Amino acid sequence: MKDFTKQAKARAFAAFLLILAASCALTSCFFGESSEIKRFLWEEIGCSWAVPGMMAGPLVEVNAETVETDDFGRMLVEYRGHSEISYQVETAMVILQKHDEERTYFYEDLCYIIGEYTEQELEKLKEDNDWGKPLDEEKMSARKRRMANGAVLNPSERDWLEVESICEKALGWTMILQFPNSISHPQYVDGDSLGNEIYSFHVDVDEVRKVYFAFIEPDDTVYLMEITDPYDFAEEYAQFKKDHGWQYGVGAES
Repeated sequence: MKDFTKQAKARAFAAFLLILAASCALTSCFFGESSEIKRFLWEEIGCSWAVPGMMAGPLVEVNAETVETDDFGRMLVEYRGHSEISYQVETAMVILQKHDEERTYFYEDLCYIIGEYTEQELEKLKEDNDWGKPLDEEKMSARKRRMANGAVLNPSERDWLEVESICEKALGWTMILQFPNSISHPQYVDGDSLGNEIYSFHVDVDEVRKVYFAFIEPDDTVYLMEITDPYDFAEEYAQFKKDHGWQYGVGAES
């Protein structure tokens, strides 16, 4: 009887060890930083910074999947998530140049197509991003890996109420007094190494929604750009940034 009890205990202990080992394996698969999980994080983080208005947030479900790579490690990513520009779920094709342990790299303003596209447009995207050619770090912008609880974290010290006030003043108090509470919660888009920041927001006036980018300098000077086409604003947006002294390359806190 005693031998039977010992054997039963031994079998139970062995089963416990097996379950523990399986649990550890599952934990490492789901929570560890395997190469696949790292790649997914870089896809999501990179696309969040690369595509204006489509940043991953705690209440925003996004999906990023690499559909093609070139011989130098570039990734063509299909990125799907909520757009603060169109205010609906959109799909963007994005090319990320590379990533390391701290940053993701891309050709700023040249690396995405939002919405439907033709094969010719996709080939143009690849051409603009040197697909199949050796990496050219001088043309890349970099953004730091900053993510927690499914949200890409912005480095701004301004809170949204402060940004809202700045944007309201830029629109003109007359409009805001006439249409109180019509401005949306401003969303952080990007920041550069000089302290310039860009936000997006919208204003509903007479049942018409107007969407804007706000370029805010460190001293709170602000410039506005109205977005008239949520799928075709990249060239105008790039010029808007250049006109007001945007610093390309590393981003805020990068």
